[in-house]
Amino acid sequence: MADMPRKPFLSHEKTRHDRWVWYFKRHGKRVRLPDEYGTPQFNAAYERALTGSSASPEPLKPKTGTFKWLVGQYKRSAAFSALAPLTRQARDNMLIAVLKDPKVAEMPYGAISRANIKKGIDKRAATPNAANNFLKTMSHLFKWAVEAKHLETNPVSGVSKVTIKTDGFHAWSVEQVEKYRAHHKLGTKPRLAIDIMLFLGLRRSDPW
Repeated sequence: MADMPRKPFLSHEKTRHDRWVWYFKRHGKRVRLPDEYGTPQFNAAYERALTGSSASPEPLKPKTGTFKWLVGQYKRSAAFSALAPLTRQARDNMLIAVLKDPKVAEMPYGAISRANIKKGIDKRAATPNAANNFLKTMSHLFKWAVEAKHLETNPVSGVSKVTIKTDGFHAWSVEQVEKYRAHHKLGTKPRLAIDIMLFLGLRRSDPW
């Protein structure tokens, strides 16, 4: 950055979260630019701000060999399509969140190690379920990558999930069920909900 000539109308400002960000400022207006100076995304955003263009940029294709490229190939695979809709949506959301880190997105997927996977788990340690969902997502992704001959070894192999300590769900007593049903009369939605659960024998995974 020190050797690059700075473009006109730019300001580099520190946020209240101690993060440095770029703004294009001219005629009292300012536009937030991508964080990394000099990247294709940064330059394209700068040109749009400079010319006043509101056209959306064409999405850049991920560079072959990067983790972002691998994720794109995975999302187009039969393995990903075969997932149950809710599972596929959850995995997709997780991958989108992971790719928000440009360093991770542009990292060569062949360089991703078990230590990187552990780091991703530790980053989510405060929410164990999120950590385990991250592990499941990475496990399925890299299992497919090995089967598709993109990799020879799976970096997730040997990584353990986070143990979640819980007392489980409280099981209502007969007295609690009777009290609930006495309070919610026939014809109300709460009464309908508990009667369905009590008398239809549905599992939580069954569609309603």
